Amino acid sequence: MSYQDNMTLDDIHDYDNEMVDVAIKGAKKFNFREMQPCVKFMGIAMDATMKYLGIELPGESSDSKMDKSLRAMSIDGIFNREEIRIERRRHYRGHEKWRNGLYIYKKDVLVSYISEPMIDKPNLFVMDQHTSYSIVTNAKVDKYA
Repeated sequence: MSYQDNMTLDDIHDYDNEMVDVAIKGAKKFNFREMQPCVKFMGIAMDATMKYLGIELPGESSDSKMDKSLRAMSIDGIFNREEIRIERRRHYRGHEKWRNGLYIYKKDVLVSYISEPMIDKPNLFVMDQHTSYSIVTNAKVDKYA
């Protein structure tokens, strides 16, 4: 039985928004010059979150479809046993677009938020006019990465 069983949809929405607000208050923005390191950092933030939760995921042993399938089933089993749920949100637009990304829950409580890579437009008032990329996360990458 989860906390949601005795709540209305409005209550669940409000509770989730409160958890997201807390997660975002503890979030940091990480900047990158190129997209590839930015995307790689998402994986680093995910690994740090799993270490924070005390979860060791099986590594990739080969590229065969069978090994990948067994690994995926093993990870699903771990997530079910540990009551881990990962939600990918992509519905935010405009000034809320930075909220798009991965939301990692344990027992229906938001543990970590990792934004999708964002393109930061060059600032007209800054000498460096290169496009940059960023990730916003509250994952404990400083401690667990």
